[in-house]
Amino acid sequence: MICKGQDPTFSQFDYNPLYYNPAMTGLIPNTESGIRMNMLYRSLWTNVPSSFNTYSFSADMQSPCIKSGQGIIAVNDVEGEGKMITSKIGGLFSYRILLNKHGDLLQAGAEVDYVQTKIDWGKLVFSDQVDSLNGISLPTGNINPNKESSSFPDFHFGVVTRFQLKYHQRLGSVLLMGFAAHHITEPNESILGSSAILPMKLTFHGYWLFILNNKYHHQDKSFQVGPTFMWEFQDVTNTVFTDFEEPFQTFDIGLAIKKLPLYFSLAYRNKTPLIVDAPHSDALIVHVALSESNPDSKIQYRIGYSYDLTLSKLSPSTGGSHEISIQMIFPRANPICSALGLENKNKNKLKQIPCPGF
Repeated sequence: MICKGQDPTFSQFDYNPLYYNPAMTGLIPNTESGIRMNMLYRSLWTNVPSSFNTYSFSADMQSPCIKSGQGIIAVNDVEGEGKMITSKIGGLFSYRILLNKHGDLLQAGAEVDYVQTKIDWGKLVFSDQVDSLNGISLPTGNINPNKESSSFPDFHFGVVTRFQLKYHQRLGSVLLMGFAAHHITEPNESILGSSAILPMKLTFHGYWLFILNNKYHHQDKSFQVGPTFMWEFQDVTNTVFTDFEEPFQTFDIGLAIKKLPLYFSLAYRNKTPLIVDAPHSDALIVHVALSESNPDSKIQYRIGYSYDLTLSKLSPSTGGSHEISIQMIFPRANPICSALGLENKNKNKLKQIPCPGF
C-alpha cells in the first residue's frame, strides 16, 4: 500500500517567505541591509486526537555589496499518534539583479536541505492488539522493522520579481510575483527501503501592495493595503484513495491591511485555483499582528496570530487550526559587507530603493 500527502502548509505565508521560495532570501522589507528571523508554530485541527504540529525557524540577511542574500532554515513536522517526524535543515542563497534605479528587481535563489524522516514504531497500534471487550490489550504479532528513519538531500529553486510603481506624490504600489519548485530531484523518503517518492511541488505567490503616505512621506506612518495570493501544487500518483487521484493543491487569496503598529488580513483557502468554488472550500483565515518597524530602531519586531476556520465537511470536528509567528529584524546588521570592508558600497544608490512590504 502506497500513500502520499502534501507538504505542511502555513497560513501566514507572507511571514514565512524562505519556506515557500528560496528567492525571497535577503528580500527584507524597510531596510537596505539587515538580518531577519522568523519563527512559526502551527497546530492543525486541534480537536483531532492525532495531532499535527509544525515548527519553522529561518534566518536570512541582505548583503547588498555583493547583490545577494544568505539564509538558513529548519523545519520540524510531527504527525499523528505514531509520532512520525520529518525534520530538515538547510542553507539558502539568492542573487539579485536591479532592473533600474527605482528599485525594480529580479532575484533568483536556491536551497539545499538535509532531511530526516523517522517513526516511533512503539506508539503504533496494530489490529491484532485490539480486543472487542478490553480494547487495546493484546500483544502484537507484527515485527518492527530494524530501520526507523531515513535521510536524504533535497533541492529547491525559485525566482521572484518586484516592481515599484508611483501614481501620485503620496500614492504608490509594490507588485511582487514569485515562483518556486521544491523537491526538484523527487527523492525517495521511504523508511522501509521501498519506493516512496517525494513529489515535486510548485508554488506561485505574490501581492500587490498599495501605499498611501502621509504628508511627511514617512514609510512607518503609511497606510498599506493590498491583495495577496498563494497557490501550492503538488503531484499525487499511485495512491490507494481514488478520491485523491489528482494533484494536491491549495489556493489562498486574501486582503491585508497594515497601519503600524497593527496588521490585519482576511483570506480564503480553496482546494482549486478558483476564488468561488464552494464544494472545494477549505478554510477562512483571520490573521492579526502587532509590529514595530521604525527604520531608526536597532531591532524591529512583529508578533502575529492566525486562526483557520474550517469550511470543508470536516468543520464540525476539527476545531480549526492555530498559528503563531514571531519576526525580528535587525536593520543595521550587515556582517558580510562589514567583513569585506564594503559596507558603504553603493550606499547612495541603495538609499533610493525603498523596500516596503507586508
